[in-house]
Amino acid sequence: MKRFAIGTVVFCLIALVLYKASFFFSAQMIRGESEAPSNAVESTASELERLVVETLVPAVLKDATLIEDESEIRTDDMGEWNSVRMSWQLPEGTDPERSANRLMALTQEMAPQAKVYRSNQEALVENLRIYVGKRLTHHIQLTQTLSDRLPPRPNNPTELAVVVLGLGQDGQQSRTILERRFPLTVAIAPYSPFALRQARDAVIKHKEVLCYFDEPLKSNDELLRGLAAVPNATGVALNASPQALPVKKLLEDDLYLLDAQGDIESDAIRQATNSGVNILRLDHAFAADDSLKLQHIARVSEGLIVTVSVDAPEALSELLDWVGQDAGRDIRPVFVSELIEN
Repeated sequence: MKRFAIGTVVFCLIALVLYKASFFFSAQMIRGESEAPSNAVESTASELERLVVETLVPAVLKDATLIEDESEIRTDDMGEWNSVRMSWQLPEGTDPERSANRLMALTQEMAPQAKVYRSNQEALVENLRIYVGKRLTHHIQLTQTLSDRLPPRPNNPTELAVVVLGLGQDGQQSRTILERRFPLTVAIAPYSPFALRQARDAVIKHKEVLCYFDEPLKSNDELLRGLAAVPNATGVALNASPQALPVKKLLEDDLYLLDAQGDIESDAIRQATNSGVNILRLDHAFAADDSLKLQHIARVSEGLIVTVSVDAPEALSELLDWVGQDAGRDIRPVFVSELIEN
């Protein structure tokens, strides 16, 4: 009875706000011809912010924990507006995808003039972005709470490609990283003190080599010179949006691009994609104490690209130790190039 009563209250609350929202947005459409567009957009954004706070959050996220709530004043050619970023930790057992779909459906029903976009650039994390016109009014992130109880083991081990970013600065990395006895992809920074030696050692140790750029590429020659400084590279790892890419060279040498951020976009990237260059994106950037999360992700994925930086030694050691111990049960270590779809 208690659960039924709560459900009835929530339903009535949503119905009431739906009625008010439909009245508000209908009025906006009727007044649209007489008011300036900037006033209409500003009013819609303000009303949407109130609806999100007063209705959507209590209805869908009443049991979740708010871990981030930030507001930013943004400007465009029509004036200022408030852009809100909220990050929520969902209760254990709550599916982020299901919660995101409920939020998306309610927002679209209550605010038909708003546009809602959903993405999950990282496994177990859902992102909703709500726009009024071209204005981003809300970015809502939903993160799953993990338990020690893992999802069922898949029939076949998940193919896992580990990419170690930023080799070349420390000569000891040839011993501590390249000696690992499983497939590993290493991204080496061109012109670093040990780039040539470690590119050679990686091939001898049966590792895959990438040329790594931590800063935006500004010209084709910059990438071409970098590839010459990291011999035996089968691809290029990018940690920032490139302004230019030598598409012809990439295609001729069958080189692929790895987006080490997961959301890199630029005109150069789009041109490379349209030209047929293979572009892969990471699934998870590994941090310290992420082993449990990675175990959950591996149980629900067919193939994963996981990056880790040499500048995070604790995370690096934790990840490589786990891969070495687990290989053959939940995961099968592979090179990144093995995950390119034919």
